[in-house]
Amino acid sequence: MRERLIIPVRWVDIGVTVSTGTLSKLELENEQVLFIFNMHTGSSPYTHEFVTNVQDPQLLSSFVSAMSTFMGEVTGEIQKQWKTVYGSDTTLLVETVEWCIAVLAVKRETAEARSKLRRVASEFVDIFEPMKNALYFEGGVFNEFDDFVRDVFLGNRISGRTLLLTESKNIDSKPTFLLPSISYKIQKIAELAKKNLSLEEMVSYIDSTKKELKELVSLAVWNRALCPIFVPEDRDILSLSLNAASELFERGNPLNLSVTTIRLLALLDGKKTLSELTKKLDILENSITFKELGRLINLGYVEKIPQERRLLLVNECIISRLIRSCIRSIGEKKTSSLFESAIREGIPNHPWTSRIQMTADGAAKVILEKDMTPVDLDEMFIALEFAIERIIQGLSDEIGHISASLVLPRIKERCQKEWSRRL
Repeated sequence: MRERLIIPVRWVDIGVTVSTGTLSKLELENEQVLFIFNMHTGSSPYTHEFVTNVQDPQLLSSFVSAMSTFMGEVTGEIQKQWKTVYGSDTTLLVETVEWCIAVLAVKRETAEARSKLRRVASEFVDIFEPMKNALYFEGGVFNEFDDFVRDVFLGNRISGRTLLLTESKNIDSKPTFLLPSISYKIQKIAELAKKNLSLEEMVSYIDSTKKELKELVSLAVWNRALCPIFVPEDRDILSLSLNAASELFERGNPLNLSVTTIRLLALLDGKKTLSELTKKLDILENSITFKELGRLINLGYVEKIPQERRLLLVNECIISRLIRSCIRSIGEKKTSSLFESAIREGIPNHPWTSRIQMTADGAAKVILEKDMTPVDLDEMFIALEFAIERIIQGLSDEIGHISASLVLPRIKERCQKEWSRRL
């Protein structure tokens, strides 16, 4: 007798019933196409299309090459990072690393997309440096690199809450995989996806672990066999992308978001976890808000904070705990003097140091901007490292080198342990 599959009713908005028709009609892909081309040879050895036949990589590479050459002639130097509008609704993010240019076409610019593009470009140069003068490549030379790119773009997005769609104009009707067993398992996942099951709920119906299931879904999404909705997890830290607020909070609510979702969007600060924010609003696990957030992540309105910003949060924790430790050891007045001295000393070579502030409750905070690039965030990280080092030096003068040298390792261990659970 065939076992009947009993599916729970999911994604019911509690207390507020608002149609999400407008949002659900939008295409769910922000990233369009990624390609890397060699400035020496003019070839584009690596390309990945996130969507089907939206942008022609060869046409885009010619356009970017011409733009890069023009800007180089005007400014007298190669531009490392830039962007340009292409067509009516596409932005090209461009990252130049040594002899190659990496380009990501997106509908909306996000810091997360820029960060991932930089990681991909840097890895490409490191791996293929010996082949930079090659005119063409044969065989599966890019297979391992493609797995790396897939992990960069999907690894932190696919979670137990991820939902999958089997009907989308972006889905390839005949995707190919290396093994028939992979195709069979992905077909089974597609059948479960039609039941509106999350990945977490699929585990009990598939002979795979959660980790194996995530890898299968990653392969399916990368090869456009399935379309995901990246519903975030409780530990995710989210923020609004650049210029997203004007559309998300537009009068009349044209995206038709639920009231609870709009209230949650207003709280996203790039520092607190999703669970911390949902508890404030008493949002239940099966609220439609989670699915709406997933769609907004897909569309680029909401983003998970990039790697560079995550590192900043750890360092912000370290300098805050360090200041509190100093206050306990030498008092608030001397600590304030140490802090101000560190900031003044840092500003000439590390101007971002000026964005570090001591708070009234004896901690520290970093003032960040929405449009900060990964390079800006790196510079902010270096500025924090400098300030921490100078405060420790000042503390050594007050309590002795040996005592001061014991403070920072303990603080780093606590902060790394605290943030490892969130990040």
